[in-house]
Amino acid sequence: MSETEKIIGSCDDCGACVRTCTFLRHYCDTPKELAIRFKRNPLENIEIPYSCSLCGLCERICPLDLYPGAMCLE
Repeated sequence: MSETEKIIGSCDDCGACVRTCTFLRHYCDTPKELAIRFKRNPLENIEIPYSCSLCGLCERICPLDLYPGAMCLE
């Protein structure tokens, strides 16, 4: 299962990662919203995935061990 699909299926929109990540705050309200946008049309805003620094902070903060950064690599 791709990270995008895991985020769509498991993210509970708690906002912990968005509060700590400048990238997520800039591009979405929740990683689930961003995952749905990526899945719907991966080329809609091609610069978005390249804007993530892949630092892993979102994964360390997420209580569900989801990794929005990996979604950007997909």
